[in-house]
Order: sequence, then C-alpha cells, then structure tokens
Amino acid sequence: MASHVSSQLAVGDAGGGPRLDDAEGDARGAPRLRLDPINSGNMGKGKGNAEEPIELLSSDDDDDKSETEERHHPGELEPAEDGFVDWDDECHGDRYSNAIKREYPDEYVWDCCNQRGSSVGCTEGEGWTLEEKYTSSPVPDLRTGETRHPGDLEVNYDSTTWNDWDESCHGTIDTKSNKSEFPEGFVWSCCGKEGTYASGCEGNSDDNDDHTDTTPPPQHKSGYTLQFDGGSRGNPGPAGSGYILYDPDGKEIIAGYNFLGTRTNNYAEYTGLIEGLKKAKELGIKGVCEGDSKLVVSQMNGVWKVKHPDMAVLKNLADEVRGEWEFKWIPRAENARADKVANIAMDREEDGVETSDV
Repeated sequence: MASHVSSQLAVGDAGGGPRLDDAEGDARGAPRLRLDPINSGNMGKGKGNAEEPIELLSSDDDDDKSETEERHHPGELEPAEDGFVDWDDECHGDRYSNAIKREYPDEYVWDCCNQRGSSVGCTEGEGWTLEEKYTSSPVPDLRTGETRHPGDLEVNYDSTTWNDWDESCHGTIDTKSNKSEFPEGFVWSCCGKEGTYASGCEGNSDDNDDHTDTTPPPQHKSGYTLQFDGGSRGNPGPAGSGYILYDPDGKEIIAGYNFLGTRTNNYAEYTGLIEGLKKAKELGIKGVCEGDSKLVVSQMNGVWKVKHPDMAVLKNLADEVRGEWEFKWIPRAENARADKVANIAMDREEDGVETSDV
C-alpha cells in the first residue's frame, strides 16, 4: 500500500496535492503515510483542506510498531467450566498435572483473564510461556538417589543482593533473567534453601541418615503383605507417601514414609508403592501388595493402560522392583496405617523408616 500511494504522489494529483520524490524514502523503501480521516481532504469523508501537510512515518517507525512485545499470563490455569467432559482422573490422568495442562490447554482458562489456555498472554513484559510454567519436571530416580527441586524460586527480600536494587530504576526483581544471574537472591519454595543450592531436596538418599533402618532380614521369604498409600493436600500440593510391611503372621515390621514436596495424589500413590517394593526387594521378600488406589493397582495388573506420560515413568520404576509381588485393591478403611504414615511425611516434611509405632 505504501509504494502504491508513493507512485501516485510522485507525479502530483489534480488537486495540487504534495509531490514526493523517491529520494525522500530510506534505503528500505518509500515512506508510509498517516492520513487523518478528518483532515485529509478528498481522501476522507469529513471536512478539511486537501492541501494540509501529510504526516510521514519513516520505515524505522513502522518497524518499531510491527514488533510485538513479549506477553505472558501472570495467573494459573484452571479447568474450564465446559472442559473435561466425561474425563475420569483415575483413568485418563490428573487434570491438575502439568502434562495434561500442556497437552490440552483449551480445556483450561487462565484465572487472570479467563481466556483459554492457548491464548496469547494478557500482560506485557517478561514472563513464563505455558510450556515453561507447566514444564514436565524430571522425576527423581528413586533407585539412585538422584535429586531435584520440586518447588519454584522465590525472591528472598532479606538477601543483601537487593540492598541497592530499585525496581523503578532497575526493573522487576522476580524475572527469569534475575533468577539465572542472581540465584543467591532467591530461595527454593520447596525447602527454603538458597537458589545457588544445586543439589535437589527431593529423592536424596542422604536425607535418610537420621532414620537408619537396622531391621534384621526376615527368615521367611514369602507370605508378606505390603500396603502403600500417598496423598496431596491440594492436588497438586504438599504431598507424602507411605508404606507398611507385615510379616506372614500379620505383625508390622517396617513403616516407611517420604515427603515429596508439591505433587499430585497419583504421583504420591506410585511413590509409596515404589518405595515399599524397593524395601521388599532389599529384604528379599514377596507376597501380596495392597493399596486403595484403583489407578495404580489396575495399571500394575495390566487392566488399565498407562496414558499419562508422568505416570508411565513411575510405572516403569515400579516394574523394575516389582519382583514376584501380586497386586490387590483394598478399601481405604483397610489401608489406614499406610495413610497415617503418608500424613506423617506431610506433617513433618521429612522422610523416615521406622520399625515401631510412629
């Protein structure tokens, strides 16, 4: 459109309008015209003088206007009122999990603007994309003790890093670039440790040093019962898992529990199972494994397929330590002991392995 208007004006119009030479444009092309619809004479519908000056926009100005500022959603994704029709969390996966939010963004709305999950951000400036905000965090390797931080970096306003920082001058503190450049000015929400603390707080085998299990190996190898459970206060929220091992006479021999940081119910349930199976493998025992999660038990028995990517990782870990155990679903009331130790993990925010009542 700009080059067309320029070629017309180069020879002048019948009404004595302005003449523009090609030399007035920059090297990238002819200048563009901004025509006021009121004062553009014959070009507009309103009254005006056709010979009034026409304001020019240089190509540089046009380039600046075409650049789209970075935008993001400062809020959180929440399930839409018309979303997840016929969805079953136990079968299809946890709708509050990051993986489902990434895969089905339009089943959600942003609580900051009520737009669909895949919509363009409603706020200008630096922020997290949907993929970054709901990233698929690596699952800790429960066999090797590999660790990670399940939480987020939060500004530590007590840090000397920000003593001379003026947000009106230097910009907002809580940005991705600052977290990368000044990690000492942030703390992990999951454990309160400084942002420079690279070792994760979840899945660390060294964290159990204060709860060393000295239980002697049992003499009988079969006929044992393993019960497991897990829970999340918020789903996702502060989560814990627990397991109980009983000998063939029904006597409790081991109670184990793990604090998991911010996790979902299904993640906690699977972790309780994995930790219990690990202990059983260590002791060389087998028997019947019982839990009140239909999802976990059905998937371990091959009745339900594993569709959720995060659940698939956990299912693989469980298969590696399942041994010759059988899996049986039980009502929640019959799994009260495992539920109790899972809640202890959440209350204490720590891991433990004990051989007496806790």
